[in-house]
Amino acid sequence: MGSLDRVRSWVEAGKQIGKTFCYERNGQRCWLSVGIQRWEGIYKLYLSEISEANIVAEEFLRDETIPYASFEELLIGYAEQTDIPMEELTPLKGQKLFNPRF
Repeated sequence: MGSLDRVRSWVEAGKQIGKTFCYERNGQRCWLSVGIQRWEGIYKLYLSEISEANIVAEEFLRDETIPYASFEELLIGYAEQTDIPMEELTPLKGQKLFNPRF
């Protein structure tokens, strides 16, 4: 089973997958969280991005959940929203990145 097939099987099983990444932007440390979960037949892509300097104030560069009708649409939208390979996302244990109800 390929990496993308494994990702798809996790998502189809209703598991929340994701990862948080640290990167530099204009000399500032930033954090990007990416999450995916299928919830009530809708594929949800969660993206949260914040500079470390704004964490206390909770001033996000972006904080959104984008719904998709199919896994294929999710693949296209994901590629448009982030450069992070989807194969790097793994099932989350314990704390989740987002609440798929919203």
